[in-house]
Amino acid sequence: MDALKHEEQRRLEEILEGILSKEQAATLSKKMMDRFGKLKSVLEADADELVMIDGVTMRTAQWITLLPALCRYCGREAFGACPQLDTVQALGGYCKTLFIGKHFEQSYLICMNGKGKLIRTQMLQRGTLTESHLYLRQLVEVTLLTQASCVALTHNHPGGTMAPSSDDVVTTQRVFEAMRGIEVALVDHIIVAGNGFLSLRMDGGLPGGIWGGISRDRYLRGGEQREGGR
Repeated sequence: MDALKHEEQRRLEEILEGILSKEQAATLSKKMMDRFGKLKSVLEADADELVMIDGVTMRTAQWITLLPALCRYCGREAFGACPQLDTVQALGGYCKTLFIGKHFEQSYLICMNGKGKLIRTQMLQRGTLTESHLYLRQLVEVTLLTQASCVALTHNHPGGTMAPSSDDVVTTQRVFEAMRGIEVALVDHIIVAGNGFLSLRMDGGLPGGIWGGISRDRYLRGGEQREGGR
């Protein structure tokens, strides 16, 4: 067994020791790592997948599947109840916490006041981010309800690539126009992949300069366009 896999198996064993004896934890951690290969894959597995492993009960499987949700909660709590998300790095870092352990694509609308302070994070959908699924009326209603001055989109790419798809670009443009119609700024669209994120605003890959007219100083004060690389 290579050193990394051995270390990850040991971490998994420690997690399982929370509800199992040391011997049981050692046996099941090995079986799980043999089945999934990586600790990340174990933590992202569904309970139904885990119980297919000999010796893994539903109680043990549910213990494992609760951990990513707990990590997401703790990650958001580290930012505080109403974090200031007025820089690319702050916004991107917050967005990363929303997708810990998520192995399916999901999208959120982040509503902020005029100084970039978080008002509400609204889950929008599961699945690929396309205009046909991302209902503009829903976005407008949530934005008006929260009385947001600016908003950001974020979604994840479970496959690991940060490059925006053509659907990402088209949808961002349509949301930008919808928000401009109610005098609310779409300040960014953050794509999260792996341990990094990409800011579409900073990436400069969107045609037509749709970010034109948004004050950098008022909303996002810039920052590195990538964290963690593509």
